[in-house]
Amino acid sequence: MHRSKNSFLEWLVYSLIFFFLYDIIWILVDLPDFLQSVSGMYPELLVDFALCGLFSFSSLYLNRWLFRQRRFWREG
Repeated sequence: MHRSKNSFLEWLVYSLIFFFLYDIIWILVDLPDFLQSVSGMYPELLVDFALCGLFSFSSLYLNRWLFRQRRFWREG
């Protein structure tokens, strides 16, 4: 239980970081489009957060899988 709680918190933190970085880039590149998107019911932001969550989930678990593989380790 403890390990799954840490994994969930790690995923949530990375998802939020990716989401805020994505939004900062969106604001810098196209501020009028960003303002138009957030003026409604925020459906685009929810979709963006879901995509950032999917990206962080796949990145974390691909990283863990790669580090479990022995072929990337140096032998002393």
